[in-house]
Amino acid sequence: MLFASPAEAWLDCPYGRINDPYPGRCNLYIDTNNNQICDHSEAPPKETQPPFLPSSSKNTRPFFAFLEITGITLAAWFLTKKFLKPLNFRLFWNLVLLASFLPVGISGILLFLNIQIPNFAFWHNFLGVIFVVVGLLHLLARLNYFKQTLGNKIKTN
Repeated sequence: MLFASPAEAWLDCPYGRINDPYPGRCNLYIDTNNNQICDHSEAPPKETQPPFLPSSSKNTRPFFAFLEITGITLAAWFLTKKFLKPLNFRLFWNLVLLASFLPVGISGILLFLNIQIPNFAFWHNFLGVIFVVVGLLHLLARLNYFKQTLGNKIKTN
């Protein structure tokens, strides 16, 4: 489903728009062929490139961008874990978690309200990936605490 959705985005605009120009009037805007018209509102091109092949456009490579952001975040996590004191490490990554959560939460609300700001969805997605990766690392780092706490509660009951 992840790989098929952009390829099937031709002429299926839920608002019935035709040739909706950038930045689009809704948060479903996608432009895999880089013609500044939402793919949901235009007829399919005669020849299309698979949606996740590397190219010079950021619009056609979201899966690779996801991998790049995830890799850089993981590398930063392990490098800072090696070079920072534990207290500074936790403080730094808690601040990264907060700094990625706030804009993702606020931009999610604004996108839901359909407020249009150029490149807004890009930053929402970019920071969202960082937020999810750091959040998962945060959870994994504290998994023993939750196991111990849950184990103690089960023993006392």
